[in-house]
Amino acid sequence: MNDPQRGYATQPLGHESPDVNEGIAPQMGAPVGTTPPVRGRRDNNRLLALLLIGLGVALLVGNISGNRQRHDTIGYPLNAAKMVRVRIEGGNGGITLRDGATSDAVLNGTVNYKGRLDVEDNGEGERELTFRTQDGGLWSWGNSDSAEWNLELNRTPVYEIDTEAGNGATTMDLRQLQVRRLKLEGGNGSLTLFLPKSGAVEGMIDSGNGAVTITLPPNRPARLEIDTGNGSITAPGLSRPDDGANEGRDGVYQTPDFDKAKEEDRIDLVIDTGNGSVTVK
Repeated sequence: MNDPQRGYATQPLGHESPDVNEGIAPQMGAPVGTTPPVRGRRDNNRLLALLLIGLGVALLVGNISGNRQRHDTIGYPLNAAKMVRVRIEGGNGGITLRDGATSDAVLNGTVNYKGRLDVEDNGEGERELTFRTQDGGLWSWGNSDSAEWNLELNRTPVYEIDTEAGNGATTMDLRQLQVRRLKLEGGNGSLTLFLPKSGAVEGMIDSGNGAVTITLPPNRPARLEIDTGNGSITAPGLSRPDDGANEGRDGVYQTPDFDKAKEEDRIDLVIDTGNGSVTVK
């Protein structure tokens, strides 16, 4: 009935108001008016956790595989090559290079490494051989710098040699080889270099903080421009034409016969180290 004083309808005494939820079936297992169950979200979380665990296992197994030490024996045919550029990238395990390849090969040797070994062999009369080690793929990383190279070159071609040795020791015995250009880069590893007995040689050596020892063949005209930072220089028998100073300071060192020598007989090197010493024998 209507209450004339309040102006709105009221229900007679004893009359119950209809249930607003009447005719709506409640969800299974949940009282009317409560939050729906979270089973679906829990299942999704479990699935996500399993996927993350699987990904972690794949990463671990892949990285273990990429960290496995490998040992390869390598060799490349000579193919009548007259000039060969050899580039080696990655050598924290060390680089050893000398003559001694078989007569039908331009290069023989072994490499110990982790990850993957990539080789590029281009050209015929003029060859380019590039060796590099890389991480073993998506699931491994940080392994490629640990390679150790032990290589022998054929004596017939003329070479240009370019190496990045990292912190590994480098030893190059080039006395029986024909090398016209050198570019040798290293970190804290030492460098021992025996230069060719004949032919013009020019190049650059950047050894970081590693000690550099260079042996000149007898009667070879040579000029070395040396910058050692805080390292020492020992070069007995070489003169200082730039300022006449005694050995031990940065600058140009050369044999007495360098200025009068033919260009095809000269050795001309620039040597730059951080705190490493330089010894010329």
